[in-house]
Amino acid sequence: IGATVSLDLPPRLAAAAPLALSRADYEAMPRVTELFERSMAPVAQVLARAGVAAAEVDEVVLVGGSTRIASVRRLLRDYFGGKEPNCAVSPEEAVAHGTAIQAAILTDRKRISVGATEAALHGRVAGDVEP
Repeated sequence: IGATVSLDLPPRLAAAAPLALSRADYEAMPRVTELFERSMAPVAQVLARAGVAAAEVDEVVLVGGSTRIASVRRLLRDYFGGKEPNCAVSPEEAVAHGTAIQAAILTDRKRISVGATEAALHGRVAGDVEP
């Protein structure tokens, strides 16, 4: 999309005029491109540890802020042989659910009792996760 963002910089960094940056200009910056390419290393590491080839993956579901970055979606699509990443999951909700699940796991490991709220959360999370 040809969106342009205007940035309000702090006074000590302010330019003579407001700074406008298009998505294309941002994604073409060498440091940004390098960062996007480096973000693929963890994908390769996870697949290697799982012993799964990219071609064996049926679906790629994106969550979190990177879901909105077209270059990241394109890199993943290319990496997984043209499979379009699924971006239908609300990034914020997915991250919140994952955080709640991890908190429940950590709470159980440390045997910390945080009262009825934790018990209710754990019961809901366990119900959502179990097959």
